[in-house]
Amino acid sequence: MPVVSVRLIETPMSLAASLSDPRSMMLTLVEAGAYLDFRNSVGQTAMHRAAKLANDVALQVINRMTNKLRGLWCGRHNIFIFIHHNR
Repeated sequence: MPVVSVRLIETPMSLAASLSDPRSMMLTLVEAGAYLDFRNSVGQTAMHRAAKLANDVALQVINRMTNKLRGLWCGRHNIFIFIHHNR
């Protein structure tokens, strides 16, 4: 039987989520254009990683950044996204 090796490739944001105080790193990554919802090689986001590690600070940072980004959308886009996802 062959030996199968699975390599986990992390994103910079998910690696930042494993830091004890990821605030400045996550802010720097987002300012540089990193996506909060980008997924690693097994489909997990930074929020998944922070939750798995029980990193409350990282979860709070991600939640605040997500809410800020949602606030940048105008109502027209929110309606389009709502209709699109309910088809």
